[in-house]
Amino acid sequence: MNSNKLIAIFLAVIMVGALFAILFSGVSPPAENDENTQEAIPFDSIPGNKINQPFGSIADALSMTPEGVTSAQYRDISSIEGTPLEMLMDIQELDSIYGSQVVSTYSAYYDEEESWFQLDVIRPEVVAFQYGEPVTYDGYFMLPRAENIYNVIGSPLILGPRDKVEAIIDIVNTDMESTSQFDSLLNYAQDNDSEFQIVNSLSEDNYADKVYIGFSQMDGQNYIRTVVYQNLSQDTMDLIGSYEANSTERGLAYSIEEDDEFTKVVVEGNFFTLINEPMQ
Repeated sequence: MNSNKLIAIFLAVIMVGALFAILFSGVSPPAENDENTQEAIPFDSIPGNKINQPFGSIADALSMTPEGVTSAQYRDISSIEGTPLEMLMDIQELDSIYGSQVVSTYSAYYDEEESWFQLDVIRPEVVAFQYGEPVTYDGYFMLPRAENIYNVIGSPLILGPRDKVEAIIDIVNTDMESTSQFDSLLNYAQDNDSEFQIVNSLSEDNYADKVYIGFSQMDGQNYIRTVVYQNLSQDTMDLIGSYEANSTERGLAYSIEEDDEFTKVVVEGNFFTLINEPMQ
């Protein structure tokens, strides 16, 4: 895969989160006498239970994710802001969803009817957005944002279609199991510190069954890109070996580790060189 195609795929994954904001661009505001048109109010002003779950990595987010997810991404916006990674996303679009600053965000995608949901931590923790008449589920107030799209207040906030929102509440409140789709991949990656993390389950006859990608800033313009492949094809492994062979000419340092079904490729270098380095 050439570098242009790599960038296109990478940007397409990133833009999934930004597309969610578009869902709300056509939402009609409540009537002028609706009590929900008030100015920003603290989370505690909304009745009912609040979400309170760890949210420091993609592993934390996946522990709240219903089964069936095919791809997901986690972004630590507070660490990304002001760095080269910020150029690959529209932070203002994220903030516009809530009228407050998003400091970390996660989105998950399901092949089934193109379903999705999003989790976000915001600062300050205020409700500064318009919503319809709340509905309740298992003690939580679900705030309508658009047709069949709801927010549940807490840390993180839940945003998505009603079925996914209720399934997340079930995971948080009961013994309902979350997805284990990427557990072994993440266990092998051992990468909880990357500011940007992606997991993806690939189609049959692709270059791998699953892939994890993590980007982490080192110093200045230098970054580390960690990629873990599950059941990587031999052809792709040969290609990666060829990239490593002349990597020093591009100012990159490679480290490749293989163990049974997993292949871990860690590359360090200047961000703009790294983002153009093929992954397969």
